[in-house]
Amino acid sequence: MTRDYTFKAPKFDGTNIAYWRERMKYHLATMLVEIWESIKKGYNAPQNGPTTIDEIKTYESDAKDTIAIVTCLNDAIFSKVIEVKLAKEIWEKLKSLCEGDEKTKQAKLINLKHKFGNVRMCEDKNTEGYIHQVNEIVNSLRGVGGMVEESKFVRKIMETFPKSYKPKKYVIEESHDMNKYIMDYLLRSLTAFEVVELDDIKKERRETTFKGTKKLE
Repeated sequence: MTRDYTFKAPKFDGTNIAYWRERMKYHLATMLVEIWESIKKGYNAPQNGPTTIDEIKTYESDAKDTIAIVTCLNDAIFSKVIEVKLAKEIWEKLKSLCEGDEKTKQAKLINLKHKFGNVRMCEDKNTEGYIHQVNEIVNSLRGVGGMVEESKFVRKIMETFPKSYKPKKYVIEESHDMNKYIMDYLLRSLTAFEVVELDDIKKERRETTFKGTKKLE
């Protein structure tokens, strides 16, 4: 049975280009493997235009690549590459525009490392929301050449739990090899903890606080 998959092209507004580029590679590959391959290789247009059958095919292929890219761009970003006509050149110019030169990338890298080091989970935030917040920083770091391994990502989450999560942290660390523990496992474990145990812990604390207040009265 033939399966017909239809995927929406990932839109790009100029932010987090590394994330968009990775998604775009998958999108282009679903259209035709040759499309992504031709973007990587680039197209050298004949000086007098395509004349042979092979040249015409190559020209048409690059035109498809180009339209696949530019239709993902919002108006502000498209206006910055409107003068560029070849797919690979558009691809590279977008990277240059949004990542900046090496000095700019290094500045971003330092800022993101600082942000990663200082982020903490608040008591009123759930695990999924916090992991998403840290994951955005990690993706941005990777986008400017920063290396963040899965184990470091997991440890960052574990080390920045609020006090109410400490019992669960202890159980996880005692029962698993943290060098092999992946984020999916951590998320499932913590989500279950929030549903089953955390509400009881918070309720018990509220009751203790209430009793203490009553005694003072």
